[in-house]
Amino acid sequence: MDPIGFGLDNFDAIGRYRTADAGFPINATGELTDGTVFDGATEMTQQLAANPGVYRCMVQKLYTYTGRSPFRIEAIEHIDRLTERFIDRGYHLRDLLVDIITDPFFVSRRGEP
Repeated sequence: MDPIGFGLDNFDAIGRYRTADAGFPINATGELTDGTVFDGATEMTQQLAANPGVYRCMVQKLYTYTGRSPFRIEAIEHIDRLTERFIDRGYHLRDLLVDIITDPFFVSRRGEP
């Protein structure tokens, strides 16, 4: 039902690591949308980190939380620039947030409500 979520099954609702649930061993294997198979959270995160599309997706989702539509042409170009800077600067979330909120594209809304 949730192939990527299976990679996190070793963690309970409050984040404690476990190897069994109700006496049954946990199977933390899963498959990413591209067919890559993983076993556990470590392999899953390694596989995700190796996929450049994950970083653009992350930037786009974060951008959506600003209240701006990520589907306008100028927004797509802005997200591409933000993603390039995020990768070039070593994947620092704090730098990405500063880039988003200080970029002229973000602070000037040009007719948007």
